[in-house]
Amino acid sequence: MKKNLPVLLTIILVVVIISFLAIKYTIEATAISKLQIIVKNVQIQELKISYTKLKLNIEISNPTFEEIYQLSADYNIFIASSSIGKGNMDFTNIPAHTTKETSTTTIIYFANVTNAVIEAITSQNFNLKIQGILYAKVLFGFLSISYDFSSGYSYS
Repeated sequence: MKKNLPVLLTIILVVVIISFLAIKYTIEATAISKLQIIVKNVQIQELKISYTKLKLNIEISNPTFEEIYQLSADYNIFIASSSIGKGNMDFTNIPAHTTKETSTTTIIYFANVTNAVIEAITSQNFNLKIQGILYAKVLFGFLSISYDFSSGYSYS
């Protein structure tokens, strides 16, 4: 019986550790899924004959009790339902119950987009949408997790 006690204690310890890691992973994954990504503002910085520069101000809110580590994102930008470019957000940590803002500037070359997009931008009345994937580290930075997101903004 004394020989089996260390084995039994080891098995219990392994089960407790695996259970803790599974619960922590679930809590962190849930926290990432509750992040709120909002396009707060869009500014036309330059409007030329062949291109325009758009500055997007994006707000990321973490309403949960968990800090999100090494958050980054890659996303596509749409105007008039047409893809007009790509954007990304570098690594950042977002503490629990906080909001962070980031901005990115995208150059849109009119030769690469449809007439509907050009008309929408030049008339300065359009709906912009970003759609992409958030990436974060979980389980003390050992694993990565991803989550799809989408946000829109009406420019007028």
